[in-house]
Amino acid sequence: LNLGTGKVTKVPRLSEAKAMEQGSEILSELIILFIAIGVLVHEYRKSKEEKREEESELKSDREFIKKSVFDLEVKVEQHKKQIRNLIKTAISQQEKRQKARPGEDLTFLKDSLEEIPEVKPILLLEDEKEAKVAHRINMKDTLKDSDVNKSLSEEFVEFVEEVVEEILDAVNPDDDD
Repeated sequence: LNLGTGKVTKVPRLSEAKAMEQGSEILSELIILFIAIGVLVHEYRKSKEEKREEESELKSDREFIKKSVFDLEVKVEQHKKQIRNLIKTAISQQEKRQKARPGEDLTFLKDSLEEIPEVKPILLLEDEKEAKVAHRINMKDTLKDSDVNKSLSEEFVEFVEEVVEEILDAVNPDDDD
């Protein structure tokens, strides 16, 4: 091959044994490379699934806590209403008795009859963030093909992209991209 850079040199012919040796070395290195890539992809999928399970568990725990707190707040509101009704009953009874005989004054209890605000479910900051992330993930998923039928090379490319994204996020944590 002459590219205009000088004199054409002759490449010595490889013996069959030498060619077999070099070919087997290249083949064995390729096999090792593909096995390493396969292990990386497997470990990546495994860690991704573990992360999903952990996030799901945290979300269910958070939902349980929110529901428990809401139920407790509803019970407290019911108890406050019962107490208000008891106070109203006590005041009316006192007023009836006071007509019959003056004495005790329960009007100080009227101050505790203020309106009780409506109990609403708790909205956690994590829920808002999770909703934004879920929306972003849904948008990405609609653009991508299904994960089930991806080839090994597509899975590896995705892995490399996510690793680069994680590294960039670690380097520049303030960027929201």
